[in-house]
Amino acid sequence: MELVKQFDLTDPKILWKGSIDDEFTDDLVIVLLRKTSTYPELELRHFKLDNAESMRYIGKIPSPGYMNPDFRQIISITLREHGKDKVVEAIRHLETIEFVKCAEPNGIEFPGSPATE
Repeated sequence: MELVKQFDLTDPKILWKGSIDDEFTDDLVIVLLRKTSTYPELELRHFKLDNAESMRYIGKIPSPGYMNPDFRQIISITLREHGKDKVVEAIRHLETIEFVKCAEPNGIEFPGSPATE
């Protein structure tokens, strides 16, 4: 099955309205995917982001018994070249991908993020 067809493309996109002057880390982008019932396992190549170094799932599939219809997969992408301008550039690229609901900078530190290791 074609990857994009696994996502609900009627799930409205949310564009990041922040700016380079906001407080956020300079090496990480958080990506929320559109709704899906198949929970595909994406790879870094699916994002076609030249500056991407690695990715990891923050939320991959709902826990057994979790019945929230609004569950969405969440991914963090670590950038090879750091800088707030690089984060904004990555966000603008990711916003053009059909199965991405929204992309935002990492404004918080969470366990396992490069900022906290």
